[in-house]
Amino acid sequence: MATRPEYSAIPRSPVIQILNANGTALQTLFTMGANGGILRSLWASSNDTTARWLTLLRTDGTTDTLVLTLKFAAASATVPLRHLNFLDPTKLTKLDPYEIQWHLAAGHGFKVRMESAVTSGSEVAVFAEYGEF
Repeated sequence: MATRPEYSAIPRSPVIQILNANGTALQTLFTMGANGGILRSLWASSNDTTARWLTLLRTDGTTDTLVLTLKFAAASATVPLRHLNFLDPTKLTKLDPYEIQWHLAAGHGFKVRMESAVTSGSEVAVFAEYGEF
């Protein structure tokens, strides 16, 4: 048993809005603070009427490495908003499906990029919820 258990003391909930003007540029979602932390959820939404691919990369502050690329189905009048769950344990088998979380060291985090630009007038939003120690 740990003599000093650590719990995530500082909740964080960053969001990135990706528009047509952002093109396929890499964008930083978040970087863990000095003591690291635990990622609890990571998802994205889109209202683009064209199907799009969104890539997630993990960074250690120096190197960005590919984690996963997921495809949004095209939005429509009947389904105006599409969602993606990046922490789906059927896609990221390293995750425990009964306790989905990803421990990250200090200075580590995630970046995202679109594989093709979002349609003008549409947006993709990427959200995370995590806590720092």
